[in-house]
Amino acid sequence: MKRKLLILIGICALLSGCGAKPSASTEFSGFVTEQKTGILPGDATEAAEAEKTTEEPDPEGTVRTTAEDLKKLPAEIQEIFFGIGKFYDTGEKKEFTWKSFQVTDSYDGISDSVRGGEFLVSDIDMDGEQELLVYLMPRDLERGSIDGEVRIFDLSKGTVYAHPHCFRGSDVYPNGIMGGASSASDYDWYRISFDGEKETETVLAFSRRKGNSDNTAYYIGHGEVVREETRDLSREISREEYCAYIMQLLDAPAGDDIPADLRILWSNEHLSDIIE
Repeated sequence: MKRKLLILIGICALLSGCGAKPSASTEFSGFVTEQKTGILPGDATEAAEAEKTTEEPDPEGTVRTTAEDLKKLPAEIQEIFFGIGKFYDTGEKKEFTWKSFQVTDSYDGISDSVRGGEFLVSDIDMDGEQELLVYLMPRDLERGSIDGEVRIFDLSKGTVYAHPHCFRGSDVYPNGIMGGASSASDYDWYRISFDGEKETETVLAFSRRKGNSDNTAYYIGHGEVVREETRDLSREISREEYCAYIMQLLDAPAGDDIPADLRILWSNEHLSDIIE
């Protein structure tokens, strides 16, 4: 109890006081993915449009992760960023402290220490505890080969695990549904669950470009996927059926345009700027 109290006091001091609102430097409006009305993520014909970003205020009602949300994390995860805790990285198959954490570049085999970039706090596996998603950046900014990698920090069975997350620009929703691009023109909707070192993705629906054409195929009914195992059990459906299913997954009003204020937005502040 004494140990957790000290951690809580440390978090409060670091983040400018318990219960205090974040300062102007902590609250961020930031890049918002533009989507044309009627366009779902993954529509191959609008892939270029979906990648555009713009500096705009957040839509009314939007939930954006801020430094204050770090207080919601389990104490065991908080400890890591104060240098008094360790975690097991399931990608590197090693135990690290935050300062010793390194990621090996798959192209040249060089290991880089990392900084924490933008982050998101949410109970993505719906187990009653918050997880931390964080972009990794190289300490040596001249490299940048690992920029864009994400780790999900999860407390499971008393141990903190960091799971590599390979989707591009993951969207996170309050009910645990996640969406992410698996390539430049493909998009997956899925849930994630954790059991110690094991991460399981349950793919619910996805879209794929058909060959080299601009046509997009829509699928539903994937089974569970562990890491990059072969995906099957899917069936092709119409775009209308696909849209209706996605809206049902997200508890959104009927239509084919996802409300901009529905998802949880990533913080635009870098984690390492807060903790170091």
